[in-house]
Amino acid sequence: YEITDSPWSSPSLYVVPVARVQSLFSANFNESIATDKVQAAAFQLALWEVAYDDDFNIGTGDFQASGSSAAINAAAAGFLSAADGYTGPKNYGLTFFEATGTPISQSLVTATPVPVPAAGFLLLGGLAGLAALRRKSS
Repeated sequence: YEITDSPWSSPSLYVVPVARVQSLFSANFNESIATDKVQAAAFQLALWEVAYDDDFNIGTGDFQASGSSAAINAAAAGFLSAADGYTGPKNYGLTFFEATGTPISQSLVTATPVPVPAAGFLLLGGLAGLAALRRKSS
């Protein structure tokens, strides 16, 4: 695997818009996806949809899901609905790993939570308070 900023670009016919993958993760990713089989399968379907199609719908377009259960399809549709037009914060940093071997394997994406900026401000405020107390007692 090679780390890349333009995921799944070669030799695939598709160039994945990173913004669509980012919106899917930021709008939906949580612990239940790793522990619940239906949620995991649905998130994978939604990821394939945003990677290989542009309509946020697993029933139409270039990528279409077939053979999966109604519960998986419904959960995937919910993930895609939340991701479509997502304008919230970037909750996860994504790392893309493109398969480079022969035969070609499935490329991967990993997500790392983005730290909340407010925690840094709280730390700075606490340090400033300690500095003020020390100055006052001297």
